[in-house]
Formats: sequence, structure tokens, C-alpha cells
Amino acid sequence: MKKFNRYQDIVISYNAQRESWYPNLGAFGHVPPRPMFATKAEATDVAKAVFERWQNRDETGVEEPVKSDITLEECLDMFLANSKARAENEDEKYGWASYSNGTGAVNIIKQVVWSITSH
Repeated sequence: MKKFNRYQDIVISYNAQRESWYPNLGAFGHVPPRPMFATKAEATDVAKAVFERWQNRDETGVEEPVKSDITLEECLDMFLANSKARAENEDEKYGWASYSNGTGAVNIIKQVVWSITSH
């Protein structure tokens, strides 16, 4: 594997068919591994940011992540309420069939969670 000592070691190539620049960020676990940019400067900025994040990966952040007080069931209920509002809105490209699919998926998730937590 190639050694990366500085962000300039990241290969930035030009794709003539798409007329865009892309850094090869696969070694850093970045998704997508080859994002496309209109200019080489944009690609270089992203490569620099990804390299710095990779270089500082072992350091702990100053702030701890905030844990929400919401439960999974409340989150799923909010999702269903939002989906119902979208289905009722005629301007939205989201119909009752999509709402029904979402309801079925939420019910399956609730069953799985219930079966895991009840044992």
C-alpha cells in the first residue's frame, strides 16, 4: 500500500469524458472513493480535508456526541406521520401506495425490535 505522508501524495486525475477532476480517496475509506469535481482546486481541497481527518483519526474530539432522548418507536411514529402528510399533499410525488409500503416496513422493524428486546 502506498504511504501517505502529506495530502499532495493523493493522486488527483482528470476524467476527460466527464470533464471533471477526481481524487483517489479509496485508501482513506472515503465514500465515494473517487468523487468528481469541476475544478482541480475543489478536488485538492477535499483531498486535503480527507487526509487531515485520516491523520487525526486517533485523537478524541473535544465534544462528546449528544444522545437524543427519542426512542426508536417515537422516531418511527414521526416518520409515519411525515409520510402520511406527504401522501395527503397532492403536490408531493408520494402516494398512498408509498405510505402503505412505509407502514409495512415500520411494522416489520417494530416486530424485530420487540422480539429482540423481549428476550
